[in-house]
Amino acid sequence: MIDVKEQLDEAAAQYRRLGFHLTDRGHHTLGSANHLAIFRTNYLELLAMGLPGGPVRQELASFPKGLNGLVLSTEDTDGQYRDLRDRGVAMRDPQSFSRPVELPGGIVDARFRTAHVEASEVPFGRLYFCQHFTPELVWRDEWQNHPNGAEEITHILIAAEDPVATAALFGRMFGVEPKRIEAAATLRFKASEVEIDIQPHDIAARQLGAAFPERAGRSSFVAALRFRTVSFARTAAALAPLGFSQGSEGRLLVPAQAAGNIALEFRE
Repeated sequence: MIDVKEQLDEAAAQYRRLGFHLTDRGHHTLGSANHLAIFRTNYLELLAMGLPGGPVRQELASFPKGLNGLVLSTEDTDGQYRDLRDRGVAMRDPQSFSRPVELPGGIVDARFRTAHVEASEVPFGRLYFCQHFTPELVWRDEWQNHPNGAEEITHILIAAEDPVATAALFGRMFGVEPKRIEAAATLRFKASEVEIDIQPHDIAARQLGAAFPERAGRSSFVAALRFRTVSFARTAAALAPLGFSQGSEGRLLVPAQAAGNIALEFRE
């Protein structure tokens, strides 16, 4: 979830230039607005905390621009809430909300229920679980064909001032110890098929080079997303007009300054 503040139009235009097919603007009953890039089993969200003349989600106000929200799927928000509390994770009470979706047959409401981990537990932003009551209003075929070939988010990189402390939170949530990748000083978890890597700032900065995001005073933050593409040639063709090309490591990297303060990596 990329927080774009009040610049939703500008962010959406940039992500369309980067080759993402975005949904029409959505308006949550909580007051925020969004555009989504829908993939096979997950999605990327551009989120505005509020729009002129409307309510504002004040819990977003303290965060700088960038990817400050990780959302994990659940089939039972209330059960997940109780389970996490039993694991010693501080949680906020679950809440329900919706947003209207315009389809050829009319407007229907996409409905959700979420349980947030308390902000004091999450050094890199916001972390919560979301139950989709109407997944058919999100994962629609017509929204999943991206000009840049992206088909799935496969990897999340967190740059952490204290990787062990950040990993401890995921350890309590998932009930497992992280995999240690000593060569990269990385602690790794898996959420379904998505890898979540936690690295010290200097290691993450070295890995991303000039693509590394601005810290903006953050001790820990999500630094990069990796996408699997249906065709690397298609990705390269879509991004070449913007000056982005394949690097020597066999990847195509879009720098954070061109993507809302989050680096985007593409691999086939």
